[in-house]
Amino acid sequence: MAGKRNRVVVAVISGMTDTQAANLTREIMKAKQKNVPDARGRINYHSSHERFS
Repeated sequence: MAGKRNRVVVAVISGMTDTQAANLTREIMKAKQKNVPDARGRINYHSSHERFS
């Protein structure tokens, strides 16, 4: 592919259960692997009260 590869996607989604967060994480990882398999990626998820305390 030609061109620079300097794009980033960041999403913050709140109000999910642990199961919903795990399912969404799994689907994002699958989509990343399918669309941009050579790109680096990282996903973190945690409780909002852990993040801001």
